Amino acid sequence: MSPADERRREVLAELPAGHPSSPYEANGRRRDDVPDLRDLELPLPDELAGDDSRAGPDRLSEAVAGRDQAEADDRAADTNTDTEPVDRHPPDEPLPDEPSPERPPLEETDGASDAAADETALDVPPDPEEQHQDYWTEIPRFRQLWSDHEMEWPKEQQPAASVDRSGDPAGSWRSDSNLFLGPNTHARTRDAIGKVHEAETHVTSDLDQAVKDSPCGGELVGLDYRRKGEDRLKEKVAEALERRPDSTPAEALHEVNDAIRYTVRFSREDYTAGCGDIAQRLTDCGHRMFYAKNHWQDAEYKGINTRWTTSDGQRFEVQFHTPESYHAKQEITHAAYERIRNPLTSRPELAKLEAFQEEVSSWIPAPERVMRLPDFKKESR
Repeated sequence: MSPADERRREVLAELPAGHPSSPYEANGRRRDDVPDLRDLELPLPDELAGDDSRAGPDRLSEAVAGRDQAEADDRAADTNTDTEPVDRHPPDEPLPDEPSPERPPLEETDGASDAAADETALDVPPDPEEQHQDYWTEIPRFRQLWSDHEMEWPKEQQPAASVDRSGDPAGSWRSDSNLFLGPNTHARTRDAIGKVHEAETHVTSDLDQAVKDSPCGGELVGLDYRRKGEDRLKEKVAEALERRPDSTPAEALHEVNDAIRYTVRFSREDYTAGCGDIAQRLTDCGHRMFYAKNHWQDAEYKGINTRWTTSDGQRFEVQFHTPESYHAKQEITHAAYERIRNPLTSRPELAKLEAFQEEVSSWIPAPERVMRLPDFKKESR
């Protein structure tokens, strides 16, 4: 059999039983191989051999009658209820996966409906080329889109604030966005950041153990970024002190939700259960969640972000991702996010940046039952 014939046979075998072109009847019985059309031709009267008295219409009627009887026998076999049930899945067609029992995730809400099931066209076999398009196969295109964006808005031409540090006193600090901390305030800010780092070691230990003990197969990823950069923390303090000049650097840092931040990654199948399991384990360690946001319906970002406080009042953030959503955030859209965060980015570029993030996010598949995880916000914390 030629490769083309083999491929045609595979495609036909994927059609639902009973389809006119399927090799299987509606009851699962395999149809007979298609005969050569020449074998179905009835002989002409002058082609009949044998006795002349049987030639002509009588012999023709006899042939037709024989064919009709064979077809009647086939129909009787198809409708015979005394036979064993027919296996509707031929040996070369895999049985569908059995549904796995759902673990009851701790954070799922009751009565939430799952997303509508995808509709499958029964009459048209899937295009083999389209079957393999997913987030991972689109990555080269995403990178090309970003390369095209950087050609239109070059990195070296990005707007930035004009910064002059020549007159700043010794011990002071000034950011690239022109935020300023005087010498005394800067020293107290550095001390407060040191206490944040001390708290981080205990939180990291608790979360690492929670992930290891979880039966959901999660991973604690991106630990190199668990501490927000010192310059970013100083910017947060400077911004807070501009709003409330009477507050202290320690109080300002207390309001930074992601001074310590983590990412836990789960497979799509275990994601929903895993989020609830880790939340329960952190609660058992004495940490308290005061905020949760499910971003899986958002256009530009996919994931769940949660915010916590330790028993000592230190805030930290835990993000939950799938392999696709984590890769998109870290490897594809991060540079776009940084430009969006820049208040000097122009409106035309902002529109393009947001469109780029939407395009990437549209290819990220949602985990099972993820919309059962609700948003949460505790007013007093």
